[in-house]
Amino acid sequence: MYSVKRPLRSGNTAYQLVVIGNFLGANLAAQVGFDEIGLFLFSVGTFYYLLVFISIYQAISRKVGSNKSPANGPHAPRNKFRSLEPNLHPILFLFIAPPAAASLTRTQLTPDHRMDHLAKFFYFISFFIFLLLLRVLIMFIRKTPFTLSYWAYTFPMAALSTSAIEYATSTKSTVALYLGMVLASIATLVILLVAVLTAYKAAVAEILPNDPVMRVAVAREV
Repeated sequence: MYSVKRPLRSGNTAYQLVVIGNFLGANLAAQVGFDEIGLFLFSVGTFYYLLVFISIYQAISRKVGSNKSPANGPHAPRNKFRSLEPNLHPILFLFIAPPAAASLTRTQLTPDHRMDHLAKFFYFISFFIFLLLLRVLIMFIRKTPFTLSYWAYTFPMAALSTSAIEYATSTKSTVALYLGMVLASIATLVILLVAVLTAYKAAVAEILPNDPVMRVAVAREV
């Protein structure tokens, strides 16, 4: 997940993929009957989620603070996301995925496979982060050309919509059900749109291997 060259305090949002892997492994273990292994993986995932989230948040806060320093000039633009390459802006939506995956996993670990308070807690966190990111979504789409990083929108939206439907099923709330249907529709539209755009861009040779995200990754490795 990290090394001496890429410490955790560097604030790479992609570190959350490791956390998601723990929750997905716990969910799978619970589905095949290994509840204790699932609970173990869920505990490890929760621990690392807190660690990674706090580390990334502090890293972003430090970078935002440095962007506002006098060294940048009194009239320098104050872009909160200046420290992140524009082509990588969509990966900020990965913040939605870990709590959504944790909510689904916790639901699977309960005896009746229904949401308890802890599962709802994680779902509410995921939905709140989604609402926060909606504020900058339009800016991301306008300023970020299509790259492979747009796939970072798909899994978080799918996980959030599935968690929303599980919440509606558990609470039997009509409002929650409509919300889950809206989120599921958005997730389906996003997945289809990104898939079509990826196929089109690949056909005209604008990505694979010319994608800007790949160039950023190679430059960082060097």
